[in-house]
Amino acid sequence: MIKNIFDPNLPVRNPDNHTKIVNLFSDQNAKMSIVKIECSGDHYINANRISDRIYYITGGTGEVYFDGIWHPATLGDCVYIRAGAACSLRGNVTGLVIDSPPFHPDNEIVLAE
Repeated sequence: MIKNIFDPNLPVRNPDNHTKIVNLFSDQNAKMSIVKIECSGDHYINANRISDRIYYITGGTGEVYFDGIWHPATLGDCVYIRAGAACSLRGNVTGLVIDSPPFHPDNEIVLAE
């Protein structure tokens, strides 16, 4: 399977007014999902009860929230978030989000908006 991150026909969701998420890949057999995220503001602080998460920053500058504080996030940064831990992005940041097991909205908890 090949998918292009710039394909305009990929499924998109907008969980808030500042965030666009493009679904690239999700497969129970592969035990992961990958999305492209574009953040232009503050994405709400959330936790996933089931999935470990990796943020890989591919562009822009901003901050990533984990371990109870905001950390600078720039091109090339890779951040691991364990399942159940609070996390978020803010600023003008693009990147990839990898969840394992695959993301499912029922496992996501909004902690602060």
